[in-house]
Amino acid sequence: MINKRALQKQERMALFIDCTRRLIEEEGFKEISIRKIADRAGLHNSTIYFYFRDADYLMALASVRSFENYSKELSVISTIDGSNYDVFYPIWECFCRYTFAQPELFYQFFFGKYKDSITEILNQYYSLFPKEKQEYSQIISEMYYAGNLTDRCLAILKPLSGLEQTRVTDRTLPIINTLSIVAFRDILEKKCADPSIDNDALTKEYLSILHFLVDAG
Repeated sequence: MINKRALQKQERMALFIDCTRRLIEEEGFKEISIRKIADRAGLHNSTIYFYFRDADYLMALASVRSFENYSKELSVISTIDGSNYDVFYPIWECFCRYTFAQPELFYQFFFGKYKDSITEILNQYYSLFPKEKQEYSQIISEMYYAGNLTDRCLAILKPLSGLEQTRVTDRTLPIINTLSIVAFRDILEKKCADPSIDNDALTKEYLSILHFLVDAG
């Protein structure tokens, strides 16, 4: 049975995450501050540091709420009756659409201070908000909960190794994975610099690069 102190800690953490999430939606990622979060929660700003490492970690946790529709769509993709190749591009297409819709938030989550703590952040978030947790196929689950973007991409790319419709092999796997992430980061940075760029155009651009890297000639 959870004790009163532990329950209060969970409630406070959930409150701060909710307040941070609402501020992100209302003011944008760059406008967030510890003082604004604390004021919204009705608590002193120093209280936040009793529950979170720092503001970056709190914002990373709050960002997971923005993944709600993305994670639900991944759950649908998990039901596709097809090969690993058949789900590879839908997974990436889904990721691109949601990332380019909130470029700064996703950029900070996957390339920011806690880019290598994704597993920890997701597990902690879903322990606080278990009703938001989705069920996935094994491959998508391995991808979703991987520790960083490199391992996430590798989780869905590795099963393509040796397939006749791809150029992915044990030798080319790390190279293709690295190039796919470099290309994705470049396009995402372009979107962050110019939010007016059409999201569909960027998604098509990235998928074209991905087909070039992955598919056999």
